[in-house]
Amino acid sequence: MIKPRHYWAPMVYCAFLSTASAGVLDQGTRAAETETNANPACVSIRAEARWQGAGYDHWVMITNGCGSPVACDVSTNVNPDALTVTVQPGQTSEVLTFRGSPARTFTPYVTCQLPKEPPPRIQ
Repeated sequence: MIKPRHYWAPMVYCAFLSTASAGVLDQGTRAAETETNANPACVSIRAEARWQGAGYDHWVMITNGCGSPVACDVSTNVNPDALTVTVQPGQTSEVLTFRGSPARTFTPYVTCQLPKEPPPRIQ
């Protein structure tokens, strides 16, 4: 009995697509990790897309675990216009970067800085 070839062809095609798309996602993840690694260790960044009927709202959450306020510049690959946000110690700030996007996925670019300490006075 001869087995038709059309049974295995879609599986090979699906496997190819899943490995190809996984590489694209890994590159985006690496870019996001690169951006967040430049931040102080006490600052954590999380991105979330929330469905709102007409599309996805892109939110970036910044949690400040530091002892002083941090100033963060927030942008994404969907909205490159940077927003500046100050997050107080022990607080979480949610930043809406795009409203009604057809895309569920996005890459946040967040750069946070602690205030510069004044140099010690020499007496």
